[in-house]
Amino acid sequence: MLTRYILVASLVAAAAWGQALTSEPRNLDFRDGATGQIPSGWFVPQAARNAGYSAELRRKNCKSSAGCVVLVSPANVQSRDSGTLMQTFNVDTYRGKMIRLGASLRLESPASPVSPASPASGDPFSFAQLWLRVDRPNRPVNDLANIAAQELRSTEWRRRELVYEVPSDATSMSIGVLASGTVNVWIDEVSFEVTTSLTWVAPLEPRNLDFREGPAGKTPPAWYVNPVTMPQAAGYQAESVKSGCKSGVACAVLMSPANRVRGRSASLQQAIGAAAFRGTTVHLNAWVRTHASAVEDEARFWLRVRTLGHSDAFDYRDVKSKDWTHCEIVSKIGPEAESIEFGITLIGEGRVWIDEVSLGPAERPVPTGSDTIKELITMVRGAIAGRQSDDQTAKALSKLKLAESLEDRTVEELESEGAGPRSVAAMLELRDASAGLPPASRLPFSSPPRPTIEEQRKVVNDAAHAASGYQAGLPDFICTQQARRLENHNENGWKQKDVIEIQLSYFDGNEHYKPVSINRKPTNATYESVGGAIYKGEFGSMLVGIFEPKMAQFVFDHWTTLRKRAAQVYFYKIALPNSQLQLAYSPGLALLESKTMAQHGFVYIDPHSGGVLRVVQIADIPDDFPIRSSIMTLDYDFSDVGGRQYLLPSRAELRMSAPGVQNRNEITFREYKKFAGEAKISFDEPSEKPEPASPRKK
Repeated sequence: MLTRYILVASLVAAAAWGQALTSEPRNLDFRDGATGQIPSGWFVPQAARNAGYSAELRRKNCKSSAGCVVLVSPANVQSRDSGTLMQTFNVDTYRGKMIRLGASLRLESPASPVSPASPASGDPFSFAQLWLRVDRPNRPVNDLANIAAQELRSTEWRRRELVYEVPSDATSMSIGVLASGTVNVWIDEVSFEVTTSLTWVAPLEPRNLDFREGPAGKTPPAWYVNPVTMPQAAGYQAESVKSGCKSGVACAVLMSPANRVRGRSASLQQAIGAAAFRGTTVHLNAWVRTHASAVEDEARFWLRVRTLGHSDAFDYRDVKSKDWTHCEIVSKIGPEAESIEFGITLIGEGRVWIDEVSLGPAERPVPTGSDTIKELITMVRGAIAGRQSDDQTAKALSKLKLAESLEDRTVEELESEGAGPRSVAAMLELRDASAGLPPASRLPFSSPPRPTIEEQRKVVNDAAHAASGYQAGLPDFICTQQARRLENHNENGWKQKDVIEIQLSYFDGNEHYKPVSINRKPTNATYESVGGAIYKGEFGSMLVGIFEPKMAQFVFDHWTTLRKRAAQVYFYKIALPNSQLQLAYSPGLALLESKTMAQHGFVYIDPHSGGVLRVVQIADIPDDFPIRSSIMTLDYDFSDVGGRQYLLPSRAELRMSAPGVQNRNEITFREYKKFAGEAKISFDEPSEKPEPASPRKK
């Protein structure tokens, strides 16, 4: 099968042919070589030749005038057999560059090569596929880059292309064409070039979102089945159906093959160019339902934004119901985005249906104000320079009516420049109120260049390494945690509920919370009995849960300055099976309801030390849970414990909502002391109210 040929053949190619690797691909136009023989520079791997596969150079019936090649299947080929034509070369001149590989392909039936009748009609295993693979040092065989273009099943010439960023540690690359099943594959017009654009992959706008184009029983036009990891899509099929649809007219279904495919996956998807959406926020909507064969089988509805040379922005919704379920994804499209992909994925066995898809810019509210972000920045900087009180600045900010959206980056930069806690709180209110308004055209903040993929990996890996030893490196300590709790009932405004002083002790790797006073009055209440929204930080285990290997996906978001330190901000997402986030709900004296939630959010990382400076944790809450939203922002800073500096929580903000009420807890941590018996800590309320952190929304 393909996996065996690609993984093994390129490793032994040079040795098998007794020659050194060339510095670039050769004979892509098939001009060199004798008719009827394998073209110069190409080869069929030994395993495929042993199975009866061969390749023949042709000068007639080609798409071009130079020549073409036919990858010939053996006479006794079976539906699940496969072979490949390939070449391998050195990538010294291509490292760190984006390359584009393309080829024109068509199929023919081995039984009737003269007449190109549809080969193996209905056989899901009969197709051609353009592919490339990159070898990297010190990597296990199953951790090497295998990339495949969309499968081809046509007897007409069709173009297939793919784009790939060559890793900086790559040593060699193999390219080729796969013949799967009972087909011969004609290959012509192979191209390989360095590119600066991904726009080739997509039309300008989505098409056939209502699935009314095309006949029933066939893959819907403009959509295609694509492997999640090659060659996982083999045997998966998608087709239009005209019954049982949410719309009552037409929909599509993605199906696994009849044989067991646990651990494999495929997507039904569409790709469009991002140019028309750059700088906007898009809404992707669809109705989806699934029928999984087993508990471990999964279905997802997703959206991916590709940007040249950078990590993809990816978001998804798990689909678990047999009933039609509405799914929505909202995503910001950056100014450098090149393409947008969206669709459904089936992991394992079963079926997943999709209907009534829509994709377009989110409707923006009509601005009611005239104040610009530039004016806000000038106001705050002037207040800082003039040593205006924090209260005065906050009051002035509260009177602004913005005509543009206030982004987190602006709040973070002004906070780092010296904006006080009440000013920051006022800007956060403006940020929420201006969400959806047009963005500011240009911000007066400088940033380093966007880190390369390799630089991003290093920063995240450094943070993961630091997180893995974080708890073990902490001393036993005791500190004061103060929580100022506010409530907003039925949108009547925020009112202070209480101020709780808590003795937070940390020893043997565990956190312990003991309320000491409520509104400055001593209390013997347990932490869980104080009511309202409470926070049990688990600040050590939270870092481990986010950075534990393979638990989270990370995508670079932006540079910022946090407490006068440059920080890289990464969006992360953790699926439900891997999440350690728990929410609990206890209305009055009712029984406690607790659930583990999927989560996403942001981590702010010091790129020099790998230390995490801030975590924003946003719960992905199902519709049947009474808590409707939960956003936790936790800041880390260096504190002295027993004469040494440790990165410890400095402040936090918890925002939660349930029907009819919103909660906001403003939390500070102070007076860290090394835990030794009964360490004494004072519980006087500070003169300044806690400085709120800035929870983010995505």
